Amino acid sequence: MKLAKISSCTTYHKCIRDLNAYGYLNYEPSFDRKVGSLIIFTSINHNQRNE
Repeated sequence: MKLAKISSCTTYHKCIRDLNAYGYLNYEPSFDRKVGSLIIFTSINHNQRNE
């Protein structure tokens, strides 16, 4: 959050949900405080074009 200059947890979670919706990453939230959420970055193929 510090690197992205986001100071609010609400803004952080909104950005993560948006990135997940756009397909830039896969986000699997954990509702257990002892277990962290899973974030998997997807690879972007620059040679593919959406038509």
